[in-house]
Amino acid sequence: MVIKDLRQFQIKRRNTLRLRRSVWRVVTLSSVCALFVGGLGYAVFFSGLFAVRHMAINGARIIDASALKAAAESYVDTIAQPEYLNANMLALVSGDLERAIRERFKVIASVRVEKHYPSRLVIEVREHAFAGIWCVERTQAYEEPEKCFVMDTEGILYDDAASISGTLVMVVKSPRPAVISDAVTDANTIHSLQFLHRQLRDRWGLAVNAFRFNAPPDMEASFVSDPWKLIFDASRNAPDTLYALEKTFTALGDRRSALTYIDLRVSHRSYYAFDGAEGFPEEITSD
Repeated sequence: MVIKDLRQFQIKRRNTLRLRRSVWRVVTLSSVCALFVGGLGYAVFFSGLFAVRHMAINGARIIDASALKAAAESYVDTIAQPEYLNANMLALVSGDLERAIRERFKVIASVRVEKHYPSRLVIEVREHAFAGIWCVERTQAYEEPEKCFVMDTEGILYDDAASISGTLVMVVKSPRPAVISDAVTDANTIHSLQFLHRQLRDRWGLAVNAFRFNAPPDMEASFVSDPWKLIFDASRNAPDTLYALEKTFTALGDRRSALTYIDLRVSHRSYYAFDGAEGFPEEITSD
């Protein structure tokens, strides 16, 4: 009977020791985890391990790289709130910084932010390539004053512009409403218009005042000193348009000064009319 009671006491004692050991294990493990989490939090938010310390700007040609870097640093500083926290890489959202840079610099067409841990940012930018000025004309359907925009070589409007006069900068006008970021035409059309803008001036002294989209691809060119207008197909190969115009000038001879327009929209045909002339316009076969 005494042995049986002794065995029961030993079993109860072992269970108590096991319980105590389990509690201490839980406490110890919890303490270790708490220290780890605390150390990790300190490393991330307070120690500066992941603080943004280096920033590289690539692709800036028109924009001052130092100005772009200052704008990026200013944005990075806004995520360090409260002030005793570091602006760390983990808290930085690349898309938000990219959007802030595009809004700040209109000349930027695209931007990509790359994180190189632990503390380096690389900002790649692609700038708009200036092509000319795009103006929305005032019409009965569009009663607002003429509005002009800066246009790139891909036909995208990326900034406001003042209405411009002169011949050094290509000006394209259209009655169609547009806003910044609109793609008003395509890169091939822009390239053709730039080519024609240069060649008309260099070959015949025709300074283009403005190109005007009537109903795309129909285009009309007006000149500074010549009263007549050139009508052509903007989707047509530009050298072919120049060849047709050259043939027309040869056929017209001295009568060019009395022109009201030359129409080159029909392939291998040139139509023209004179000031004060009545009836149908005359036709020249250009080949």
